[in-house]
Amino acid sequence: MVEIEVGNARILFGEGAGIRFHRRDEPHAAKHQLLLEFDDHSAVSASIQMYGGLGAFLSGELDN
Repeated sequence: MVEIEVGNARILFGEGAGIRFHRRDEPHAAKHQLLLEFDDHSAVSASIQMYGGLGAFLSGELDN
């Protein structure tokens, strides 16, 4: 499991999440469940397989 925190927001990548970094001139995958594009035009994408999971929430709001 990977958790990324930015300010008071969090993104959680569970098992089965394929996370990829894309340079500014690199094409993104055609199929993805999450695509984060940055000001420098690089990006992070995630594709979920089988029973994988993604979560996005504010800090302290996930009661699991």
